[in-house]
Amino acid sequence: MKIYLKKARLSDSHFIFKLKSSKEVRKISINKKKIKYKSHIGWFKKKLKEKKSLFFIICEKKSGINLGYVRLDYENFYFRVTIAIVKNKTALGFAYQALKEVERKINFNSILFAQVVKLNIRSIKLFKKSNYKEVGFNKDLKFFAKFINKRSFSRK
Repeated sequence: MKIYLKKARLSDSHFIFKLKSSKEVRKISINKKKIKYKSHIGWFKKKLKEKKSLFFIICEKKSGINLGYVRLDYENFYFRVTIAIVKNKTALGFAYQALKEVERKINFNSILFAQVVKLNIRSIKLFKKSNYKEVGFNKDLKFFAKFINKRSFSRK
């Protein structure tokens, strides 16, 4: 199945909240604390306004149903990658397709960086398959990076 990315909107806040709050996602997240809906809404509104963030909903092309989200947050000199897929749609290649699609949307040289909980084997495999290099680790996390080289050719 194919996917497409749509820009996240305020109307997506409930979907994002449910996904971020799900037992499965919390278990493999860096921050395992429960999220209160009121604080989520404040965070989500702020995130949508940030010029340094790209926030997309991953949708199934045929049905249009929401499958997850992918977010890039610009920090210092790199984009931090965050991705989540709904429980019954994991391991179907949607996260891989979403990473490839978001990379196509970046129109300048960039470094993408991801922190993955060591217990999150699926995400480790995802980033390796997507040609991210493991660049470090600590007790709980593995760190991955990828350089996106966008060449612009102007032949006038």
